[in-house]
Amino acid sequence: MPSTKALLRFAFLCVALGRLGLAAASLPALPPTATCVLSYALLNLGQGTTTTLLKATMAQVTGGSRLGLMLGVLASVEKGVGIAAPLIGGPVYDRVAPWAPACFASASAFIGLFVAAWLRLTPSAPACAPAATRAVQRRAVSPPRRRTPSPKRKRA
Repeated sequence: MPSTKALLRFAFLCVALGRLGLAAASLPALPPTATCVLSYALLNLGQGTTTTLLKATMAQVTGGSRLGLMLGVLASVEKGVGIAAPLIGGPVYDRVAPWAPACFASASAFIGLFVAAWLRLTPSAPACAPAATRAVQRRAVSPPRRRTPSPKRKRA
């Protein structure tokens, strides 16, 4: 089974190549319909995988009491970027070229690919985690201690 890090790199690569394919669909040398269909398939494969892996990684890394908060932050960032992207892409489309927004989005996916390659995606207890969360993670890492029975005392 591939690691989460390898799957995340693959997903970001699919997103980047899908966006580049959409930009290439405007070239006269390529058939636009086939290029768009293949690019969208690759793009959606990457975006679906990325979203699923980011949520699963968030669940692994975050303590149980903060999971809802962190998933809410992740969803807020996704929606905020979804609102800001057209506001940036529209003027880029008008002032640069029709293929420029797709190339800009592809560049951001390549940045995600490099960040995913650089990050350490192993769960660890942050210093600000509650003491109970850190204790649970320590128990999961270290074997439980066995108690030796104490000798019974005879009553006089």
